[in-house]
Amino acid sequence: MPAKAVIPPRANRRESIRWSKAIYKHRNLVERFFCRIKHFRRIATR
Repeated sequence: MPAKAVIPPRANRRESIRWSKAIYKHRNLVERFFCRIKHFRRIATR
């Protein structure tokens, strides 16, 4: 399954694009998870 961009449009955009709030929540969760993994890797390699 190909990746799909799920970024909400800016408020001042002329043409509104469709996006899923539920998918955006999951995307945020995954991004925070990878950030946390990278943070722990920094601590472990010291």
